[in-house]
Amino acid sequence: MKTRVRHIQAIFLVTALIMCISGCGEPEKQIPANIFLELQEVSLSCNGKVLFMYNADKCQFSYKTDNMSNVNELRVFDDDMKNYYIVRSVDIPEETGQVLNADLEYCAGGESKSLDNLSFTVKKIGKDGNIWLWNEALEYGVLIMKIGCQDIP
Repeated sequence: MKTRVRHIQAIFLVTALIMCISGCGEPEKQIPANIFLELQEVSLSCNGKVLFMYNADKCQFSYKTDNMSNVNELRVFDDDMKNYYIVRSVDIPEETGQVLNADLEYCAGGESKSLDNLSFTVKKIGKDGNIWLWNEALEYGVLIMKIGCQDIP
């Protein structure tokens, strides 16, 4: 009988060790940057949560360059102007790995923020012209489309 109890205890011990080593029961933590890079629609996200997503039926976007300050401004907004985000930068994102400074202003879900001089890294550029900008410090992701003067030959 003692041998059988010791045998069962040994099996439980080995099973517990295997579970601890393999991390069983611990869900894999999603990294906000990875969640953002999986998005396909023009959007604004923070900490892995989408704050605002462009919908062609209910939203619009605009682009302009201020000739005096040379600042490029991209606006994405819903038809009611209740939700929007604006990205302003002197730099134009052109290649993966490029770092640019930009101001970000948004209103989404009743929350408004204006953040100046954020450092964004171009994480990805899609074949469709979409550009994934990521701010590591505050975990903001801005997915924009490449439009404007830089597209005119």
